[in-house]
Amino acid sequence: MNHNITTGKVMDTSRVIRDNVAKLIRNAAISRLEKTIDGAAVEVNELEADFIPGRILANHLAFIQISGEFVTVTFKCHFSIEAVKKIAAHKFDADKKNMVSDREVFDFIKEYCNLVAGKVVALFFDCSIEMGIGLPLCTTGFYEVFSKYDEAELLPNMHYDFWRMQVNGSNMVCSSIFEVLNETRLTGLEGYEIAADANTEGEIEFL
Repeated sequence: MNHNITTGKVMDTSRVIRDNVAKLIRNAAISRLEKTIDGAAVEVNELEADFIPGRILANHLAFIQISGEFVTVTFKCHFSIEAVKKIAAHKFDADKKNMVSDREVFDFIKEYCNLVAGKVVALFFDCSIEMGIGLPLCTTGFYEVFSKYDEAELLPNMHYDFWRMQVNGSNMVCSSIFEVLNETRLTGLEGYEIAADANTEGEIEFL
């Protein structure tokens, strides 16, 4: 689900650029999860047609900011503790899975956000676009209601994307909201083919 939510006060960012940015972020999120779960199947689905952004999607929310001169991104992971335990089952001691603490789950999901952000930076760098990464944070999912998705409240050239990833019978929702600050400098994304991962670099080390 990829929405154009510009205010209409300036010319909309081209659909091609917008869609390529969204595709790049999704690729980073999906590929890092695939590495994390060691080859288990990841099913990716769009949210329901009547989905309204700003709705609480899970009990917990992790997010990280990726910013640069030409584009800024906030990546979010909406999750429940039990879902993360099942999704990342092999990362937890099987005999002690039910005793995994909230802190361990939060550490795991924050490190996942770090890896997604790192992949986003690497993909943009392939197109000669430099980005920086903030610190991942976890909070209650309730704070999603304070996110600004209403067209009247958004800055020009801002867009958002939501999708659901299901693994081992459990799912979490990921989302991104991004602002294109310089469309001209992002034209390198047009026709850019994302290469398949060739190694296992970037796996989560769960302690």
